[in-house]
Amino acid sequence: MNPINYLMELIPGYSILKPTPIELTAIKNRWVIRNVTVIDMIKGSAPKICDVLISGNKITDIYPTAKTNGIMEGEVIDGTGKFLIPSLIDSHCHITNYIRYWMENLYIAAGVTSVRDMATPKAFWKILDPGGNLNNPQFKGPRIFPVAGFFDGDPGVFGWAIIPKNRDEVIRYLDEIVDCGISAIKLYSYLKKDMFEIIVKEAAKRNLYIAGHVPLAVDMIEAAQIGMNEFEHYLGVPETILGIRDSNFMKNIRFQGHYWLKLKDKTFELRKLAAKMKEYQTVHVPTISVVRGMSCVNAPQLMHDYRHQFVSEIIINLLWSKNFPGMNTIKDTDFESMRNSFLISTQYTQILKEEGVTILAGTDSPVTFSIPGFSIHDELKLLVKYAGFKPEEALASATREASKVIGVENKIGTIRQGMIADMVLLDKNPLEDIENVSKINMVIFNGKIAKKEEIDAKLSKMSTEYYSYFSRKILNPILTYFFNYILKLAIPSQSIPQNKS
Repeated sequence: MNPINYLMELIPGYSILKPTPIELTAIKNRWVIRNVTVIDMIKGSAPKICDVLISGNKITDIYPTAKTNGIMEGEVIDGTGKFLIPSLIDSHCHITNYIRYWMENLYIAAGVTSVRDMATPKAFWKILDPGGNLNNPQFKGPRIFPVAGFFDGDPGVFGWAIIPKNRDEVIRYLDEIVDCGISAIKLYSYLKKDMFEIIVKEAAKRNLYIAGHVPLAVDMIEAAQIGMNEFEHYLGVPETILGIRDSNFMKNIRFQGHYWLKLKDKTFELRKLAAKMKEYQTVHVPTISVVRGMSCVNAPQLMHDYRHQFVSEIIINLLWSKNFPGMNTIKDTDFESMRNSFLISTQYTQILKEEGVTILAGTDSPVTFSIPGFSIHDELKLLVKYAGFKPEEALASATREASKVIGVENKIGTIRQGMIADMVLLDKNPLEDIENVSKINMVIFNGKIAKKEEIDAKLSKMSTEYYSYFSRKILNPILTYFFNYILKLAIPSQSIPQNKS
């Protein structure tokens, strides 16, 4: 094993980065949630009061309440006045072995039991179980669906990128991905058009789903025409409409807000682009919450959130500040333009929805104020508040629609007979107010449960451990220095613009 990989595995293994997992309790082989309002997320289906029967890790039956009286053996959980939804799916996060230890509890605590690891490094293609351990009833979660990558062009935005030199190398990498059982790949910003076309063509031959950044060498329409299936964040929108061709990733990120401000009165052009995206049946993951968070890196007081106490200070110091390599090239005026352009970019998400484009909820956690698990609640709220989503539509983006894109719609994402028992019991109705998605009474994962009081106790313990005197004064500074050094090695200097503008 690479010495750096070895160290990064050892440190989480013997530090507060690896808290004990939330205990998921197996009740009995058969049990029931009685008299609960089921929001099954089957399209067009209205909520209904039912009894939901679980055997092992499967939903075996859903009955009108009166039909189960006297026939149920085992534990009975009273769902009166409560609301049952499928557990949530984060379609864009980063949860490799390096940082997953402290993230897992937060996902389960927030009712997020499935995630897509968006750019699983090659070292983990055989480690992260494709399909999220769907057939393992002992798995503690969350389910991780790897998206292999990422494929980039020279010099690569990050040092762990895959930079193929020719078609033969592309074929070798893609065949290895298929052999590992992975069904999706991620593409990145520095890919040249010829290599982009080769990768997309060869991936399509192998039925691999293609997601990622719009390469700087093409616009969104070209990328969709060539065969890219899914676009992340809002990257590529202003560049396509304004005809901008930046060749430097960090510069492109720096000027995103400025570019978006130029689209303020270009609703017609935004709608025309959205119609093209629908024509090519593309999927979009806007990650609104992280776009908003990134705009506040120079003004962290704007993102004050009590839930930050559940996040390791090491991550806050590295990923949520201007200490992140390349972030120090972004000026205060650039961050201000990002904040000012936020409403324009969310307007585009609304236009995409109105055009019938599939939109998934993703957070990019743990990047810039994106709290693993809990930020999916923020994403859903922002979709409703700024992008014109109805609460049911927002929930669908993190349940039914996400499971379709991943290819597991017959396993998770809705509540019906035969599905895996991944559900969240809420105290209030999320269809009346999407804020209620955070009113969690119980998380049900793989047929096992974690009650609110157990979740709260674990989060409180994590917070105490992370912010103890030893952690703040000794451990965190040492580990922050170590990881910051690794990050600087991993991000080539060529990715950082040298101009003074």
